[in-house]
Amino acid sequence: MKRKKIALSVLSGAFTIAVLFILYEAISKLMSGQSPSMSWWGIGILVVSLLVNPVLAWGKHRYGKKTDSPSLKYDAIDTMICEYQTIVVLLGTVLAQWQGWWWADPVAALV
Repeated sequence: MKRKKIALSVLSGAFTIAVLFILYEAISKLMSGQSPSMSWWGIGILVVSLLVNPVLAWGKHRYGKKTDSPSLKYDAIDTMICEYQTIVVLLGTVLAQWQGWWWADPVAALV
């Protein structure tokens, strides 16, 4: 039980740092009106993630049901949350680059 508490504390700390960094970046980009730069590698990773995450989530959920593992079933839900994030980031990037909406990327980060 003590290890689990430590692991959850480390994980929550890491997520808090990530959230604070994303908030800082998004708000500073909105305030400065700075357009984001585009990375083809980043778009490629997002597209791969867009295709792989649903299959991965389905497999985790299926195997979690088969083995009666709540952890795997929750991990499947987490993977679908990652899919949602991928869609939002990809949409923000596409709108910023091809529509010229400089604000779309930081707004997507806040979503």
